Amino acid sequence: TDSISVSFGVLNDIRRNTGANMFDNDNQKAITGQVAWTGDDASASFSFNWGDSNAVSPTRSETGTYDFILNYGGMEDVSMYANYTIVSVDDGVLEGDTHGIAVAARMALNESSGIAVRGEALINDLDSGDTESYSLTFTGDNALTDNLTAKAELRLDFADDTLPDRRGNPTEDVAVMALAQLVYEF
Repeated sequence: TDSISVSFGVLNDIRRNTGANMFDNDNQKAITGQVAWTGDDASASFSFNWGDSNAVSPTRSETGTYDFILNYGGMEDVSMYANYTIVSVDDGVLEGDTHGIAVAARMALNESSGIAVRGEALINDLDSGDTESYSLTFTGDNALTDNLTAKAELRLDFADDTLPDRRGNPTEDVAVMALAQLVYEF
């Protein structure tokens, strides 16, 4: 319809990737699909891939990737989204669930400038062990011309004693990164 779409398909092994050569060497098939809704000010979608895979471990494992996205743009100068993804493996070395969560909002300051904030979480609830990591990103942007935008970003990462120190050893709880970029759109 004008606001709802449904798609469904079959694909090769759900997570098979052998570097540059992606090929189907085990005849495992998976299913994929999406249900999406678009309204005047908001949209939502649920997507999935599910099937058996040899890519996670030497034995077959049932793997599912489920993704839910919400977008909202009903305020004049503010847009935002939320994304929740879960990867579930039912057998093999990586048995368990991995959860990814992201939320973000951008506010236009004027016609050419804006600020944004994004928060992310990655939570592994695996039989081999649990880990959590989080990040918080602040971004400022300014359109210099119709096609050229300048951006500055500050990102903070948080994880218990797993982030690299100055020598690359995984001993830090917090990491900070700042960057600037120019983006030209053709």
